[in-house]
Amino acid sequence: MKIEMVENTEGPERFICFKLNKVRRKIHRYYEGKLASFNITPVQFYVLSVLWDKEEVRFKDLPRILDMDGATLTGIWTD
Repeated sequence: MKIEMVENTEGPERFICFKLNKVRRKIHRYYEGKLASFNITPVQFYVLSVLWDKEEVRFKDLPRILDMDGATLTGIWTD
């Protein structure tokens, strides 16, 4: 696997994956702010959107559908 780099930069900023992760975090924070008025997290929103779109969903299928770790999803049930 080849790791893409941005030329003329130093440190982690030269790696595309670093820049993508920064963008992902900014988007996540944006949605945290928007969903705060509903008292839900982005992960809870993702789960609710799956439940809204599908008639029957087993909990064990959610990690695959959402491409998330099962432990992350288990944690939202205890909140």
